[in-house]
Amino acid sequence: MRHIPYIYKWNHQLSLIAVLFFTLGFTATDLNAMDTLTLDDLKSVDLEGTDFEGSMKEGQIILVDFWAVWCGPCVKAFPVLNKLEKDFKKQNFQVISVATYSGTVEDIRETVNKFDLNYTILVGDANLIEKFGVIGLPTYFLFDKNGLLYKKYVGEVDNFYDKISDDITALQNLTEDSIAE
Repeated sequence: MRHIPYIYKWNHQLSLIAVLFFTLGFTATDLNAMDTLTLDDLKSVDLEGTDFEGSMKEGQIILVDFWAVWCGPCVKAFPVLNKLEKDFKKQNFQVISVATYSGTVEDIRETVNKFDLNYTILVGDANLIEKFGVIGLPTYFLFDKNGLLYKKYVGEVDNFYDKISDDITALQNLTEDSIAE
């Protein structure tokens, strides 16, 4: 019994080192991939099996949310995402949510119904996750009206509503300034 805590502590330390190593490694790759990521890279299907392409949404500010049904911080963000969709919809903003590692379409639909999600839900696969460089959940990508990546957030975001609201306003101002010139 004396050796169990020592082994646990040793394994725990190795696990933390491995997580840091892989996270830093993926982050460097991830940042390089972000240079060319656009809304056009978002290709998936919705819960009805209908094809979806991000290029269909150009002209709008889009927040793409990668999440999973079992992810606590993802579920915690649902009310904020609903509120963002409601508050900014008339200002050419939309939330597009990509369910990943979440079981069947019925599992996803059950979660969508349980939390009364009022925005577009897509089903993500390993290729999409890799293309977007998603290494943790939730991960959010904010795209401007030209379909270009503006910001990426990974994990639970403090003051999430306020930060995204400020970003939406900044993007709208950028667009209005470029129109005025």
